[in-house]
Amino acid sequence: MKKKYVHSAFSLILLALLMCTTLTCHAGNRTSKYGDDAFYFEALKALENKDKGKASSLLKKSVKNGSPMVARLSAEELVEISSGREKLYAAESIYKTYGDRKSLGVYAEALFENNSFAQLLDLTKDMEDEDDDVTLYRMMALLETDSESFSDSFHRWCTTTPYSARHHTVFGLIQEATDNDSIFSSPAARLRESVYTRDWGTAAKMVSTVCSDNQNIRPQILSDAGKAFLYGSKDYEKNAAYLSTLEKDASPDSKFFLAFYRGRLLDKTETSNTQASQAFLTAMENAQSPEQFDNALWYYLNTALKDSIASALFELSIYRSQWNDPAYFDDFLDTLSLRLITKHLWQEYYNTAILIDGYASNEATAKFSYVAGSLIENKFLTPKTFSAKQAYTTLYSRALNSETNIYHKFLAAEKLGLTKDEVLQNLETLHIDENFTRDEEAEHVLEGYVDFEIPSRVYPFWNEHSTSISMETTHKASRYLQVCGADDPSYFTLSLRIASRKAHSSEGPVSEDIMSLAFPRDFQPEVKKWCTEYKIDEYLAYALIRSESFFDPQVTSWAGATGLTQLMAPTAGDIAAKLKVKDYDLTDINTNLQFGIYYLSELSRRLDGNKLQAVFSYNAGIGRIRQLLKTAKIEFEKNSIPEDIFLEALPIQETRDYGRKIVGASAMYAMLYYDKDPSEIIKDFMEN
Repeated sequence: MKKKYVHSAFSLILLALLMCTTLTCHAGNRTSKYGDDAFYFEALKALENKDKGKASSLLKKSVKNGSPMVARLSAEELVEISSGREKLYAAESIYKTYGDRKSLGVYAEALFENNSFAQLLDLTKDMEDEDDDVTLYRMMALLETDSESFSDSFHRWCTTTPYSARHHTVFGLIQEATDNDSIFSSPAARLRESVYTRDWGTAAKMVSTVCSDNQNIRPQILSDAGKAFLYGSKDYEKNAAYLSTLEKDASPDSKFFLAFYRGRLLDKTETSNTQASQAFLTAMENAQSPEQFDNALWYYLNTALKDSIASALFELSIYRSQWNDPAYFDDFLDTLSLRLITKHLWQEYYNTAILIDGYASNEATAKFSYVAGSLIENKFLTPKTFSAKQAYTTLYSRALNSETNIYHKFLAAEKLGLTKDEVLQNLETLHIDENFTRDEEAEHVLEGYVDFEIPSRVYPFWNEHSTSISMETTHKASRYLQVCGADDPSYFTLSLRIASRKAHSSEGPVSEDIMSLAFPRDFQPEVKKWCTEYKIDEYLAYALIRSESFFDPQVTSWAGATGLTQLMAPTAGDIAAKLKVKDYDLTDINTNLQFGIYYLSELSRRLDGNKLQAVFSYNAGIGRIRQLLKTAKIEFEKNSIPEDIFLEALPIQETRDYGRKIVGASAMYAMLYYDKDPSEIIKDFMEN
């Protein structure tokens, strides 16, 4: 990674010009590079121009002469654009060539569309054990032909495989039938459909009927029965007792779900936590996979935490070495961290940092190590065996060297006095994927989408093959989509997604190019204009946009927040009134950026220039943050609380996470583009 990250407007213009030169290849050069595979990419360009005839001809050439991956992609595309007998022939050709389950699914779809039901059923005989297109079209053919075996086949499919949109599709077709009750009557399948559609009340009423049949005492059914009781009824104790009666003769795989949901139900009652804990222990003993064990253990630890912090720490000391996916327990440890801080259990916090080191995820380890170090440095805690400086220096070093997010790295680097160059070197290895295996065929296809300028195919293909695409090829794909964002801003977001994921899991040191694409400066003219107008640092504005919307100007959150800076309608209305703007559209890039940057500047002004508290207020509201700060000062018995500790004491997980993202991204932007030392940015945020 280079040591200087100063990107002027001129350099960005030059980059765009170079992109045009690189990406707009001469047809002869592309043909030379891709050979007969060029037929496939040229076919996709023909489809963009709505020339299906030309596309079909080119795809047939590619199927015959292309490299293995391109030939298959061409064959699948040929099926997609064909119809009638031509589609059936193309699908049959794929199946004869490859003979796998995926190609059979393509063929089954074509047979169904051509009403070749008998052939489809003969071809898929005894293939009802998977949730895929093969079984989907078999079920649809059985239903279409009024087959006597449909009811048993559909019941078996519904009760032995995870219930999905495919099952839901067939169930919908059943309901459309004139006399659906005579065609199909499976209480178990109806239970599963009710759970899938979240009709919890109906599902809960069906559980006892379904489970009265011993043939239905199987994992898939019991999992849905547990969910139905949990969300569709308030009779938690009664339903927990009912599940308990089913456990006695159940197989271990069924007993897991019975015990697990019994624990979940008991956890909602006023009874002691002991019964729920015992149920989760039984589930752990009968877990059939690492995922099931971790799921039960997560609830077991949280039940212990509900009982007391001491109980949670005791159980953590026992089970920390037994969990399978450390990251699965990050939110439990985050809750534990909050509880320890709000209760001022400083020694216990330090002990926990030592306890989980080597067992917890890098993220949790870095957080506990850093916070424990800050507690010692700020004299909340005096270490028993080391000098204070030795203790907090060791803890900060542990946080710095964990493969974790940039927030704790930057904070630890500032505490340790690292130079910018030393920080850059540390950031090169956010997370190294030691199991990376390069797929040159996949990279060849991805580069083809770029070189032939087919942006719509780039992200879906990269996403499917991301674990085997090198950093070099990932950079090429991400950079191309960023250039395409000038015409369609949605590509800015896709470019960022690609680069960000690669930066956090790469086969080697992260390059400057990938890091810059992972922290882009899209919409530069508008950002510069409004940051200058409202006196907000550009790096902070970019960090906010990246964290809020991932540079997607059209995004709307579940709560109704809109656009690049994710403004709620009431907030936007207040801002518009202050700015004397009558008509506005929050999906308009310039308007959204003006309103968002103005709002951040106003929050900062009202909070006496405190950037971090302004960031918290942008997320949670200024009134709420002021009250939390007031409460914290009383509880901590201090007029001034270190900002890093205040962040960890916030009772709102979303706001804690938000603050970390903004601070980390601000330091990164400042370092990449404004030639600033990240420690300078961290100090600016953490001063109070």
